[in-house]
Amino acid sequence: MPAARRSRLERGGAYDARRMPRMDDDTDPAHPGASGPRAPVDARRCIECGYSLRGLPARTRCPECGCPNRPLPIDSAAFEALQPELIGRFRLGAWMAALSVAGFVGWVASGWFSILQPVTRSAVIAVVTMMWIVAAHLLTPPVEHPNARWRGLSGRGRLRGMARVLALGWIPTALESAARAVGWQPPRGLDALLQWASTIGAIGGLLGLAALCVLLARLADWMRDDRAARAFTLVSWGTALITPLIVVSLVLASAIGGAGAINPLLMCVAVVVWLSSLTALPVGLFSLACTLDWAIRWRREEAERDRSLRESISRLPTRD
Repeated sequence: MPAARRSRLERGGAYDARRMPRMDDDTDPAHPGASGPRAPVDARRCIECGYSLRGLPARTRCPECGCPNRPLPIDSAAFEALQPELIGRFRLGAWMAALSVAGFVGWVASGWFSILQPVTRSAVIAVVTMMWIVAAHLLTPPVEHPNARWRGLSGRGRLRGMARVLALGWIPTALESAARAVGWQPPRGLDALLQWASTIGAIGGLLGLAALCVLLARLADWMRDDRAARAFTLVSWGTALITPLIVVSLVLASAIGGAGAINPLLMCVAVVVWLSSLTALPVGLFSLACTLDWAIRWRREEAERDRSLRESISRLPTRD
């Protein structure tokens, strides 16, 4: 009970601490006569339709769909209860990553159909790569929450740190593409070094993509976005499989002599896995971004309801 309302009741003589339960005890404040503890934090939303179960006893059915109100093993409503700035950061990172992937798909299509000039394609891939690096850092902030720790999203999460660090491997690719876009031709030794750095950085970036997709799959599972969780799981497995294939292909090409010496079956498997991951990644990112938009709206609605409740309490009559 708010302190202002309790003080008014105390002044009016209507408050009796022995008869009226406190808000922090085990009795349901919305139903003082109900037996049993109130609904736990992890069961405040229906597991079927997502209806808000706040204030209802623990052993009731959902008023919207009739599903039994049983505790959930995962606090699905807690993500929406995080700081709005943190949710907004996740949303910005998801939309930026989705736009980056869409730009990369356009870059690949322009190479297939010879739509853009080489200089323009270099500028596009440089911008897209830098957008992905920024998006990867926006999507991996430290979240100090009990449900975030075991998912690897906290500050001590090794997978989160690995995703942030390995995303920097795309920087040499962005620098090389930017140099080509502006028409700068580096010296022969520097050019070879930059190409090797781009190759090694791309391999690290792919590993970072796999780690990031594992984290995003856990985040989507926390937010109960099954479509995004399945998409990110597919991308993480596909990226983990295609990275060794790329390494083996490069080793064979350098050892045997030319890319034509690579096994065609190996290249076919790599292309199929790559296309599957390329298709699933934007689906998961767009789905996650839309879910984050919903979380932002939910936070605003909750703030508006709390404000209306405070205004209603402030307008209660007082007794002198």
